[in-house]
Order: sequence, then structure tokens, then C-alpha cells
Amino acid sequence: MVSTANRHMGTHRGERHGERRDGARQSRREPGTIPHDEIAEQTVIGTLLAFGEEHGGGMMRSAIAAGVSHASFFAVSARAVWCEIEALVAEGKMPGALPVMLKLHEAGTLDAAGGAAAVEKITNDIAVRCSSWATAREAFVSALLTLRRKEIDREVQGRARALADAVSADDHEAVSDQARKLAELVGKRTRANELPAIMGWNEFVMTDRPKPQELVTGVLHRGAKMMLGGGSKSFKTWCLLDLGLAVATGRPWWGIRTEQAPVLYVNFELQVEFCQERVREISKAKEIAEAPEFYSWHLRGYARDLADLVPVFMSRMNGTKIGLIILDPIYKALGERDENSNGEVAQLLNEVEALAVRTGAAVAFGHHFSKGNQAAKTSQDRVSGAGSWARDPDALITLTPHEEESCFAAEFTLRNCKQREPFVLRWTHPVMQSAPGLSPTALREPGRPKEHTADKLMDVLGNDSLTFATWSEKCERRGVSKSTFKRLLQAAKEAGKIKQVGTLYERA
Repeated sequence: MVSTANRHMGTHRGERHGERRDGARQSRREPGTIPHDEIAEQTVIGTLLAFGEEHGGGMMRSAIAAGVSHASFFAVSARAVWCEIEALVAEGKMPGALPVMLKLHEAGTLDAAGGAAAVEKITNDIAVRCSSWATAREAFVSALLTLRRKEIDREVQGRARALADAVSADDHEAVSDQARKLAELVGKRTRANELPAIMGWNEFVMTDRPKPQELVTGVLHRGAKMMLGGGSKSFKTWCLLDLGLAVATGRPWWGIRTEQAPVLYVNFELQVEFCQERVREISKAKEIAEAPEFYSWHLRGYARDLADLVPVFMSRMNGTKIGLIILDPIYKALGERDENSNGEVAQLLNEVEALAVRTGAAVAFGHHFSKGNQAAKTSQDRVSGAGSWARDPDALITLTPHEEESCFAAEFTLRNCKQREPFVLRWTHPVMQSAPGLSPTALREPGRPKEHTADKLMDVLGNDSLTFATWSEKCERRGVSKSTFKRLLQAAKEAGKIKQVGTLYERA
């Protein structure tokens, strides 16, 4: 007797078997040309039969999430079994081997499934191959993705034939339509092939996984994203060039240790001659005679959507294991996107992330601050545009003007590393250098001129040689407190403006 569920599914069950018989005839006509994976189909069916009575609900949810349906199966036998598993689940029952065989018998499709012996064999084969549910699930999920890819491959093959027929018929409208649909399928196939498999407990937790190379100690790993944010005239490009040369040669950056790796600097903004001049100046200051692992791509006047540039980059840098890619500045790769739109910025940053995943390289980029008083905002809120800019990177570094002239507070927001204490950098052309005597919380407040600077101390010193006490007293008479004098004296030392000879201070 046929159940209600089977009667309900009878029509499309017959259609599916008919479709597969057509496919089987085509396979005999063109042997080996139709994409399919017999092992994957048997793994999916066998796992549902062997473990379905206990885990069937979860397995079916995984199959649905992967997009698997009756059309995903090429073999008539596998498709027949799948249809009855669907029928059982529709009735709220678990799809074990015995319930499925009874369903097949009731529907009159047991022979199409290969008979009871074949169903029993595929169940036992899986039980032998997978001694535990954990290993069975890993095999099941991997097979689901394979089924989906093969199904798409068959769709691509069919659409390609339809396009060829349209070309032969000289039907321009049909050619355009079939070409568009084929392109959509190819994109779908690519996305499906790129998706990684779902991991089971053993593969995910119990397998030791070495971390990617740490390019900037405690800040940036390969495969991660970093944004350097700063206001106008905060020397972002100089800092990113400095970073690139540091990693390419294994030298420190801002006093932070780096690990040597090949670097690609993508220059969207500077004319190549001026970019060259900056690199030469930084190299001279850091005593870099040559950096053969430092590559540059100059795209001023050629800036476009990052999605258009990535394929060209992948082709040109093929074989070069780039460790760090620097995009400067990132807004030049926005294309038609709006930097104030969270959705559109997220799209761009997803492309940055895909570039990092495809190449295994870290990707760093510069972005500008919004207008207004940055000192009153948290470091994550200082960059311009949508909030996605600050939320997305694995490492966010901001350079905020310090109350001391030519100094900046460097603040770090890190996802993969322990948080670093902020510190102050002083711009000493052509690089930033640490200024340990200054507090990173003493940020400049716009519109309020600084009352005292190190230059005021130099004016008081003149061309004389003064002791600490004498110099401090003279400055105090001009309104400079002793604590401010000490701070400015330290700043003048770090800037190399003064030298100490015994107990006397004089101009350097």
C-alpha cells in the first residue's frame, strides 16, 4: 500500500527517474562526459542510511543548507533512495536503512535503487569506513559540497550546449540570453568551488594548526588586514612606505620588530618620480642599500574598482609569494562606491579580505580621518565615512596629532593580537621615530593654540650654555612651569636640537 506522502510525491518522483533515464542514455551515448561523483553520492546516501535514525535531522539540515536536492544525484539508484529519505523526513521520521527500504518497497522503486542487497551494502560500507559519527559527519559534509559542485557542472555543460545551438542557428537574441545565463552559472560554480568544507570536531579542535607568519610583531599576520588612519599631513604614505621597506628587509618599523617577507606597494596617488624619491629618502635614513623583495605597482591615473585589479595582480605576481600588500590610499579603489555607505564599504573590504585569502598575504591600507575634533573621539571613530572602515580590519592603527608639534599618538585596536599600549611618534623626516617622553593622552585640541613648545625653550637658550636650574628659571619667568619645562626639554633632546656637555646645555 502506498502511503499518503508517497502518493503526494509520486508524480515528481516519476519525473525525476525519467530525467535520469534521459541522462543515462546520454551517458551511454557520450561515455564519461557528464560530470558526477559516484563516491560522493554513495557517501551521502550511505551516511544517511547508517546514521540517519540517530542524526538524520541534523544531516538533512546540512544537506538543505548546502543546496542539495534530488537533482544533485546523477545515479538512478542514489536518486531513488534520496526521494524516499525526503518522504520520511516530510513525515517527521528518521531515515534509517530499514525505514528507507520499506519506503522503496511501498513505492515500487526498490529495484531502481539496486534492490535490498544494494541498499544494505552501501549502509554497511559506510559503517566500516566511518567508525564514529564524527568521522562520518566530516565525510558527509565534504560529499555534500562535491555533489553541489558536480550538479552545477552539469548545468554549465547543458547551458554551454544551448549556447552552441543558438550560435549554430544564428539566433542573436538566444545567443545573448544563453551567454548571460552561462556567465551566471560559471560565477555560481566558482563560488561553490571556493567554499571550504565544514569542519568536524577532530579536524577543527584536535588538529594542530600553526599560526600564519607574524609580519609585524604583536600587530599583523599574513592573511590579515590592517588600516592606518590619520588626518591630513599625518604622513600616512611615508609611514606605509616605511612599513613596506621594513618588512621587505626585516628591519624594525616604529621600533617594532618585523619578519622579512616580499612586499607589493600599490601606489594609487603619487607620480612615480615622487614615490621613487620618497623610497630613496627612507632607504637612506634606514641604511637600506637595496630591497629586492620590495615590489611596486604605480596606478596613478589607472585607479579603478579593486575587483577589476585583483585578477591582473594575481596574473602578474604569479609565483611570487607576497607577504604584504599595501594599498595606498584605499579610497582610490572604491570605484563607484560611496565611502559613507556601510554596505558598499563592506563590499570593498570583503574584496580586500578575499585578496588576503587568495594570496595568503597581509593587506594594509591607509584611510583618512573625518573632519572635526578627533581628540574628543575614540580611536575607532576617527576615520572618515562608514563605520565598517573601523570595524572590519584585524588591526587598526590611528595617528592622532599630539599637543607637541610634529608628534602623533599611535593607538592600536587589534583582533588577533594582545592589545598594545599607545605611544607617541615624532615625525623626523623622512620617518616616524618613538618619542617615549611624551604622553599619548595629551592630544591636540583643534582651535586652541599651544601655549608652549620646544622652540620657546630654544629661544630662551639662545646661543648660551646654561645649567638645568638657570635655564628652568629663565623659562619660568616667561610663564613655563617646571613640569612643562621638563617635558619640552625631553622633546628637544629627542629632536636632536640640544646637547648636554657636563652640567651645561647648548644647541646641538
